Amino acid sequence: MRPLLVLIAACLVLSLPARDAYAQETPSPSPVPVATAVAATEAVSAEEVLARADEISADADRAMTTVNLMLGFLQGAGLILGVLLAAAAVVGLRSSTSLRAEMREELEKATERFEKMLAESQSRLTDSQARLVAFEKEAEDELGRMREYGETATSSLSASQQRVENAVNALTLVQLGKLQIENRNWVSAQRTIQAAYNADPTNRAAAYYLGELHIINRDLDKAIELLKIAQPDGEVFPPAEAALAFALRLQGERFDDLNMRNHYYADAERRYLRALDIERAVRDIHDQSVWAGLGALYRRQRRYDDAYRCYDQAEKVTPYNSYPLINLAILLLHRGETGKAQEHFRTVVTISERRLESNPMDEWTRYDAITGNLGMGNAERARMHLNHILSRSPSRGPMESFISGLRFMIESKHAPAEAIDLLTEVEARLAELSAAEVAEN
Repeated sequence: MRPLLVLIAACLVLSLPARDAYAQETPSPSPVPVATAVAATEAVSAEEVLARADEISADADRAMTTVNLMLGFLQGAGLILGVLLAAAAVVGLRSSTSLRAEMREELEKATERFEKMLAESQSRLTDSQARLVAFEKEAEDELGRMREYGETATSSLSASQQRVENAVNALTLVQLGKLQIENRNWVSAQRTIQAAYNADPTNRAAAYYLGELHIINRDLDKAIELLKIAQPDGEVFPPAEAALAFALRLQGERFDDLNMRNHYYADAERRYLRALDIERAVRDIHDQSVWAGLGALYRRQRRYDDAYRCYDQAEKVTPYNSYPLINLAILLLHRGETGKAQEHFRTVVTISERRLESNPMDEWTRYDAITGNLGMGNAERARMHLNHILSRSPSRGPMESFISGLRFMIESKHAPAEAIDLLTEVEARLAELSAAEVAEN
């Protein structure tokens, strides 16, 4: 389009001289004759007529010049217009071809850019879709984890609440079981403590008391297991450690092999001493000093001096109990100190029968009353107490302990003759209990 405009401007410039020349070569028109009217009644001078004629002639010349200029302009404009039309046709043709080429090139470039942009957009779209899919998967996974965490938290909260309820329930049951133990109601106590342990197996008190009750029933394997549970991670709980020592001593007594028996005895002694090192006044479930348990171990090993020392220490810890005194009395019989032994037997009878008045179901105390009355020569009263026990359902543990002590008493040459008859009767009843247990199992 710029070449076309330049060409039009050049043509306009070239046309200007031609118009001037054309105006100069155009001849002036001949003067028009003027008719002069002379009125009869008015007189006009010749000079005035001639002046007016010259003025009219000049006006005519100017009019012709104007017409000639207009004709020249029209002629020049027609020429220029023709040139312009021709040039426009040529330039227009060339411009149209060039424009089409340029437009095609621009179109191709635009198409190429569009296709490139489309490809880039498609790539970005594909990448965005991939990221969106990955994000959705990550969000779904996170939502799943949050849902799982929520379910776990809810479950953990419910489990924690249940554990708290169970722990509170176990504490309540343990307190009830302790009261039953104090009243020597072993069967009910074991049922109650077992329920406490089932509610909360981490309750060390429940494990301890239940272990002690299994010792009474001579279920030693279960007792040992529970007493170890009551002392987790090697921690020493003196009552449980002493009870474990007692269970190991009883376990050792079941072996005829002396090496095995001594192995259990040695383990029992070590645990007794460890419990007493921690708490010298520690007592067991029967409210007996652990010193008495260690004395019983030494007596079975025939370490009588050590046994006497331990029983004497136990009497100092629990002067209100008859158990240390009855064992001191029997040891004094073995030493031949019958007078001193009689004093101890008398004290045993006084203490035991007083306690039986408030708790007639205390088997351990009643067995002490039997032995004390035998030592005092009161065979009839001793049998009365024995009949009271045999008329009910005696516990295996206290009966076995009584038989062991009675046998040791009979070994002394100063033992009363009636002791053998009572021993025979009690051993027969123990045999019946053993047969019933075998049949039940």
